[in-house]
Amino acid sequence: EESKAAQARADEKEDTGEYTIVRTKHFSIKPMDEQEAIMQMNMVSHARKYVYMDTPYLILNDSMRQTLILAAKNGVDVRILTPHIPDKKIVFQITRGNYNSLVEAGVRIYEYTPGFNHAKNFVADDAYGIVGSANMDYRSYFLHFENGILLYDNKEVLKIRDDFLNSLEKSQEITREELKETSLAVKLVRAVLNLFVPLV
Repeated sequence: EESKAAQARADEKEDTGEYTIVRTKHFSIKPMDEQEAIMQMNMVSHARKYVYMDTPYLILNDSMRQTLILAAKNGVDVRILTPHIPDKKIVFQITRGNYNSLVEAGVRIYEYTPGFNHAKNFVADDAYGIVGSANMDYRSYFLHFENGILLYDNKEVLKIRDDFLNSLEKSQEITREELKETSLAVKLVRAVLNLFVPLV
C-alpha cells in the first residue's frame, strides 16, 4: 500500500512552488492487451479542437480508422505525421494504402521529408499527450510488450504540440489530387498487402 501511495504522489504532484507541475500516468501493455489502442482511440474521440499524431507506421484496424474519420467529420483538426523515407518498404506501402479514406474524410496527413520519423506521440487540445514505444499498428496493439506515459495538465504537452508543428514545416502534405494519381497496380499491391497486416 505504501508503494502505491508513493507512485500516486509521483504520478501527480501538486504545485507547491518547489516543483514543476507534473501530472503523468505510466502504463505498460502486454500481448493481446488492447489498452494502448483504447487510450489512443479515447484521445481521438474526446478531442474537441485538435489531435496530432506522430507514427512511423500507420497500419489501422477498422475501429481506429472509423474513430479518426468520425473525429475529422465532426470538425476536429486531425493530423498525422508519417515518414517520407521508409525503413521497411512493405510496411510503407501498407501505411500509404491507409491514406485515401482518411484524407477523403478530412484527416490531414503529412510525410516527414528529411528522414525517417520514428516518433510515437499523441497530443490533443493542449491538454493531453501520449509518448511511448507503441506504433499505430497491429503488432504494437496486440503482439508486443510496450510502454508509455499519459500526460495531462502538464506543460510538456505543449512541447509535444510545438515539436509536431515544427516538424510539419519540414514535411509535405498528402493531397487528394496526389492520391488520385496513384496507379491501379499500386492500389492492388497495397490491397493485397493489407491482407497480411497481422504478420507485418
